[in-house]
Amino acid sequence: DKFGNLCMQFIPNAIDFNRWIRLPLVRSNSEVRLCWMGGASHWGDLNILKSWLPKFMRQHRNCKLIIAGEAQAPWLRMEIDRKQLEFYPWVSSEAHPYRMACLRIDIALIPLEENDFNSGKRPIKFCEWAALGVPTLISPFTPYKQVVRDGITAMTFVTKDDFTSKLELLVKD
Repeated sequence: DKFGNLCMQFIPNAIDFNRWIRLPLVRSNSEVRLCWMGGASHWGDLNILKSWLPKFMRQHRNCKLIIAGEAQAPWLRMEIDRKQLEFYPWVSSEAHPYRMACLRIDIALIPLEENDFNSGKRPIKFCEWAALGVPTLISPFTPYKQVVRDGITAMTFVTKDDFTSKLELLVKD
């Protein structure tokens, strides 16, 4: 409604940069950790990757997919090797920044359907990952198209070829 839209213009999401701090965690392997974060209302977004990500994971055995939140999409367990998957449930909002920093994520995946529900969202996921210094592969739709510049602040994708080639670049560097 008009009041809700007006409020969103003046009261955007914000993050406390004192709580979103990249931790100096040391790893002993060459694993590349990809992460999708979201809840059941974003399964449609996650399903964008259904025909792309399993093949990529099979070709890149050094990659691990981290799911943070609520993702019980059956294709994840059916099409991606269990050794390449980790699941982390929701935590309280106070614990969320620390937990995400502790996961040692190398690349954040933010697929997004272009629809009314998502266009009413704020770019908070991108802001959280940016605060942690994590490169993001993201759909260039509202709310992200207003804050993301492809190749500068994030990598954007629309097609399978965009997704695969840009994820390949991020995994290599």
